[in-house]
Amino acid sequence: MGRSSGSPSPTAFSSRAHMSSYDISRLVRIEFNRSKEIFSTFAHTDALNHLERRQIALGFLRSASATVAAEEAVLLPTLREHAEAAMLSTELIERAAERRAGLKRALEQLDASPRADPRFDAKVERCWILLSAAFHETDQRLLPPFDRHASPRAREGAGRRFYLFRLLLAPTHPHPRAPSCSTAVGLALNCAMAPFDWAHDLLRFGPAMPL
Repeated sequence: MGRSSGSPSPTAFSSRAHMSSYDISRLVRIEFNRSKEIFSTFAHTDALNHLERRQIALGFLRSASATVAAEEAVLLPTLREHAEAAMLSTELIERAAERRAGLKRALEQLDASPRADPRFDAKVERCWILLSAAFHETDQRLLPPFDRHASPRAREGAGRRFYLFRLLLAPTHPHPRAPSCSTAVGLALNCAMAPFDWAHDLLRFGPAMPL
């Protein structure tokens, strides 16, 4: 399960060469590829010991948690805003929100796993399956009509908000019991939890904390 041909590199999100393009659909796809790359390393690198594999899996959790929070805070409200003009199914948008809520619950179970959890690998695999399903449905059924009908200015504006939220404000642990980031209260609560998540990550990863 390596990087698929033609997919944007997961490192492109932070590359200076790509900073001028903030199209939100492009950034969402890049973030998925970032998580895909981390999961692929976890699943297909045999020369890692248990502790190394666990740290990679927790890096996957960190990446997926921040991305799903940014999608709730920016992507889903943007799709709702353009639903009528882009002829997007509101039912499909709400199902996308439900998929992300389910993913956060699975990520929470992974986050709470003890060091010797015999089901740790299965929990990582389940999170990947849910993340992949949520992304592919969005990528295939919501983003194409949005891309066709939303103006470049609207896509770029949403992309800049997505980029900044994920970089600076997104929690890096799942918080499924908090209201969704798509609500004002949920957004405020998740932003408030982000510094505590970063502090937790510093203790968990030390100087090797992934960005």
